[in-house]
Amino acid sequence: MRLISRLETTLGFAAVFVLLVTVCVLPWIHGGAIPLARLILQWGSCSAGALSLLSGLLSRRNAGVPSIVYPLGILICVGIVQLLPIHPPMIGQMNHALLEEMRHDLPEVDTTIRTARTGSPADTRMIVAQGMALLLLAITAHDRIRSLRSIRLTLAVFMFNALAFSLLAFIQMFKHELFLIRLDWWTGMGQPFGTFVNPNNAAGWLCMGFASAVGFLTLQFRGDDSSSLRQYDTPRRLFTRYLADLTALKIVTLCSVVVIACAVVATRSRGAMITTGLSLLLIVVVRLRMRHLLGTSVILFVTAVGLCTFLLFLDLDDAVAAELRTLDDPVSALAPRILHWKDSLQAVWDFPLLGAGLGAYRYVTLPYQTRNAGVWFQHADNQYVELAIEAGGVGLAMFVLIGALVFFPSLAALRNSVAKVSAPAQEAIASVLAIAVFTQGLCSLFDYGAVLPATASLFVVLASMGASTATVSDHKNRMKKHSTTLVMQLMLLTSAGVFIPDLAAAQECYLVSIAARNTTDAAVTTESLAERVRILSKAEKIAETRTDDPNVNEVISKLSNDLLRAEFIKGLPGLDHNDNLMKVWPHTNCIAVVRRNTASKLGTDVARHLKTVLAARVKRSKMVTHCQQVMQHLPLPTVILRRAARWTAAIGLESDVSKLPVLSRFCEPANGQLGLQFAETAIRQGADGVAENIFNQILRTDPALRAGILRIYASSGLLDEGLSEFGPSTYSQAVLATREQSDPALIKKLSALATHFWKEPTDVPSTEDQLCRSEHLASLQQYISQRNWLQRCVAWSPNNARLHRELALVLDRLGQPDAALMEWYEVLRIEPHNTYAKRQAKRTKATISRQKKSNNLHRGADAGFCRNRWILT
Repeated sequence: MRLISRLETTLGFAAVFVLLVTVCVLPWIHGGAIPLARLILQWGSCSAGALSLLSGLLSRRNAGVPSIVYPLGILICVGIVQLLPIHPPMIGQMNHALLEEMRHDLPEVDTTIRTARTGSPADTRMIVAQGMALLLLAITAHDRIRSLRSIRLTLAVFMFNALAFSLLAFIQMFKHELFLIRLDWWTGMGQPFGTFVNPNNAAGWLCMGFASAVGFLTLQFRGDDSSSLRQYDTPRRLFTRYLADLTALKIVTLCSVVVIACAVVATRSRGAMITTGLSLLLIVVVRLRMRHLLGTSVILFVTAVGLCTFLLFLDLDDAVAAELRTLDDPVSALAPRILHWKDSLQAVWDFPLLGAGLGAYRYVTLPYQTRNAGVWFQHADNQYVELAIEAGGVGLAMFVLIGALVFFPSLAALRNSVAKVSAPAQEAIASVLAIAVFTQGLCSLFDYGAVLPATASLFVVLASMGASTATVSDHKNRMKKHSTTLVMQLMLLTSAGVFIPDLAAAQECYLVSIAARNTTDAAVTTESLAERVRILSKAEKIAETRTDDPNVNEVISKLSNDLLRAEFIKGLPGLDHNDNLMKVWPHTNCIAVVRRNTASKLGTDVARHLKTVLAARVKRSKMVTHCQQVMQHLPLPTVILRRAARWTAAIGLESDVSKLPVLSRFCEPANGQLGLQFAETAIRQGADGVAENIFNQILRTDPALRAGILRIYASSGLLDEGLSEFGPSTYSQAVLATREQSDPALIKKLSALATHFWKEPTDVPSTEDQLCRSEHLASLQQYISQRNWLQRCVAWSPNNARLHRELALVLDRLGQPDAALMEWYEVLRIEPHNTYAKRQAKRTKATISRQKKSNNLHRGADAGFCRNRWILT
């Protein structure tokens, strides 16, 4: 029996050790955003779950499960249902994404086909696997981390992990270098924070670390009886005892709280900064009582002073203040996101119950966009919006329920601790969970990091610890609960283990994509093309086991595209072997093939032969065949579809793949530049009706592209037709269309149209109309009229810095520096920090000074001439 007890204890300790190592490693691998981190999470959770299961079999102790297991399990079931091949094709159900002009051009959907209900099955599988791993971590933590000693150790590990990460981030900020693990894994375009690919994601995880540090601090000051209140204690004596009881560990813990709070602020995440402060205020309000009032006040005062001192030392005070000043007008700051959310939420009407696929947000929302944001939103930057689209109403309700099941019991535990002395572990964990749920719940309104593996695993472990401290053993149902828990652990362990090979394949796909990126970024040479062939063959082998992985499909698409261009270069007649491949390469992409009018440069026969060879190569291309296979099933990763559609449109294939350009516009309707390319090709091939449909769609999504539409008609010799169909109908449209033109005939006609549309305003026009009028007068070289017009505009809007700026530039052009300087001063009055206005004002003052010196010299020379003449006389 003693041997079994020792073995059970050893296995339990090993399970906790593996759990802590897994949770602490994830933030150091890009926050868990890459497949390797998810693979480590899967292996770690399965190992910890297996060790806990073996220990439970030996001890036959009642473990139970935390309450968050049930809503989290339902959320995973939503993902499993989405993966089942029992649903009709998604593209046939995206009714709110279909545009009227394109309904008859889209390929007919075979309603007999049954497929998965997700825009990216590979990503959905990864999210489901992560959910099962989190369930195993939750049950293991609930079973093994129950005593005060284990809770203290766990919170200390999490606190020091967050402290080490914060120090690394500060070193990164001081050195201005990237201190990342495996820098070649870094594929993001923005500036990271620590090892996270996104500062907002880092802020969310640091909030969890801050909560752990506050909980450990609570244990330090509540873990013994020396700091308890006695009846005869006065505030002075109590304060003296608090100082006397300070140990090295308490001081280190207090400093850790300050440093982690500074790291949260250093991320410049407005949501994290505000929610962290509010969460502390919430804890103080809930636990407000004379027993802890003095101690809490001292700790908060020390934390605030330390935070301000540290920010001043790091020279971050101005940057943080500037970031917080944007909250003066939050609607303007969030306007692009709000417009994006409004479009994306249209998907909820098509997939209201179970959503369009866990992890597939970046693909399933593109067909619903009606505005060109200029960026690809791979996440919603709002966890609630993202879950409503990916998991439907069921998934969103379960996500909210998880927070409610943790937050409200924590508040109840804190309120109960006011009336009576509670156990230190319960009070500490209640504080941790109240801060964790409060910060994550509010940060989720402006970020998506709550479901990131690093943050989600830490939250699940803390929530399970909170549930374990509040449970009371039920000896009557001991064996029944014990058996149920073990069966649940065994089923989860088996299910989670099934996903390990798939996650390993995902990691291989990711490594291939990194190799392909490094190769394509290098110079184009014969050797680099051979390397691309090698990587392509490796990617094709990997794709046999993971056919729906976006990374490997993108690699196949990109490298196939490069080899297609290489074959096109080989077919060019008259190409000297001594020509530099680097010079030829940029001018042989699919768009250049269309725009350079190959027939006129190479001759009709040669161009026809080249197009035939190219068409055969495109038909054999992996990207086109891939699109043909799955284009009816789901919205494809648009990069692949776009590339295939460009080539098929460029060579004018008359086959089934001729629908690819239309399908690409369906999958990415807000990309107006892509539509211009397809419409240009359609006009060159005589498909004017298709081009008109695309142009109408473009003008709805991005009216600023009217100039591009007219440019295409002008280059095709159809200027009059283009002006009659898509010409400007207002004065502002005519001026804006003129701005981006280079064809003199088109500029002349647009300028004449603008003059025709102009009417003297009876009311005060908008600022854009005022600036358009100024721009039009400048194009006509009527600078005096432009000055007079801007002076009227300034009289209408005396506090408009843009109008003062334009007037100053016009006055400079007219040689009136004194008046221009006064206008620059007006700009600086309205915008004191306008560096451009400061620079121009300084330049104008220098011009005035030079003119004065020149005038004085001329005046002196004239006076000397007159004096000399008088003397001679």
